[in-house]
Amino acid sequence: MIEIPEAIALSEHINETLAGKRIDEVIVNQSPHKFAWSFGDPYEYDARLNDKIIRKSRAYGGLIEISLGTTILLFGDGVTLRYLIKGEKLPGKHQMLIRFDNKSILIASVQMYGGYITKLSKKTVKEACKVCDGQIIKKAYLGGSIYYCEGCQQE
Repeated sequence: MIEIPEAIALSEHINETLAGKRIDEVIVNQSPHKFAWSFGDPYEYDARLNDKIIRKSRAYGGLIEISLGTTILLFGDGVTLRYLIKGEKLPGKHQMLIRFDNKSILIASVQMYGGYITKLSKKTVKEACKVCDGQIIKKAYLGGSIYYCEGCQQE
């Protein structure tokens, strides 16, 4: 999740680094991700954004808005933005790549809660609890599912 201070800092950095840059190319869904949402047809983004100029970035809560004049790019929860200068190695996966006229690149990658190791989930159900050695179980709760250790967490 992009926290408010992080969104403010990223917006300031975008204003310092990207303002005035012209978009040459946009590549979307190089690595499709089920949490990457787009407005309209993402395959039209190259035609829609080509030749647009980065005007200004603003933080709105945990969101980052990048103004391209009459067009807005909005990035939120789960998105990692990376700026690469010409010649830097591209990441293997990304959901949006914006190449600028000076050949620098802005990469948007979606990874929900990256690096998070689940302790109680469908991946650990029926395994032994790391705390008490009890069994992790799954139960229906309010229309969904919950996972818990019956030794550590009493019903």
